[in-house]
Amino acid sequence: MFWNSYKMVADEYDREHQVKYSTDLDTSLIFAGLFSAVSSAFIIAIQPELQGQTPLNHDTQTAILIAQCLLYVSLSTTLLAALLAVLGKQWLLFYSFLGEKGTLEARGLERQRKLDGLRRWKFNMAMQTFPLLLQVALFLFLAALSIYLWTVHHALAIIVVSFTGAGLIFYCMFLTSAVISPDSPFQTPLAPAFRYMVQNLIWVLTTIVCLHSPVNFLCNPECSIYHANQTNFMATASNVCFSRAKSTGHYWHAKYSCTPRPVPHNFYRGLSCIMDA
Repeated sequence: MFWNSYKMVADEYDREHQVKYSTDLDTSLIFAGLFSAVSSAFIIAIQPELQGQTPLNHDTQTAILIAQCLLYVSLSTTLLAALLAVLGKQWLLFYSFLGEKGTLEARGLERQRKLDGLRRWKFNMAMQTFPLLLQVALFLFLAALSIYLWTVHHALAIIVVSFTGAGLIFYCMFLTSAVISPDSPFQTPLAPAFRYMVQNLIWVLTTIVCLHSPVNFLCNPECSIYHANQTNFMATASNVCFSRAKSTGHYWHAKYSCTPRPVPHNFYRGLSCIMDA
């Protein structure tokens, strides 16, 4: 009975897992193919200018050389992303293949072993790097295009730089919303990493505030609960804070003025903790 229920739940999870990553990989492969064709055509178009067929001054030749380097790096990054996407398709097939041999329990244990391997080896994080590489390649291409157009015509370069800057600003706004709120629909591959770094930075800052201003820290319930939710080390930090408060004569004020209540910890709680203290 247990393994029948397990198989039903596992099959549903595997279908969602397969559809999600297969769609992402297919999209990455299509984009990589189109983008590599555009990059290759642009490289071929400006290649004669580096071969001395057109007389150029030193500054112009240097700018074109930089643009050419960025284009080659962009193309290499795109091809690397395409290769990893193909490998990702193979990894998904390896995970989804269980076969029909053996008992239901044996197949369930095999499936669980593979799932544990995905989590242990950070499979989800690895899959998020493929679209990230394509984004890096796109920004490198736009930078190379802007540099090259600056040697051709300043007005054209200004237009391209303006649109590129606007796109970068919008991308940063989407990334910021994803870092601030995990519920934001504008999630990007960089958001989890930045969110992790921001949370650790806030933890460090709240610890510093605690050690330097224990009364203000402890009398802010949102601050103390935020810090307690972040790490088990808060118990030790609280003892240090109370010791510091007692030594300054504010022990009873800290003890009876603080009325902790369950406050959900998030980006704003951490910032308000630092600002209030």
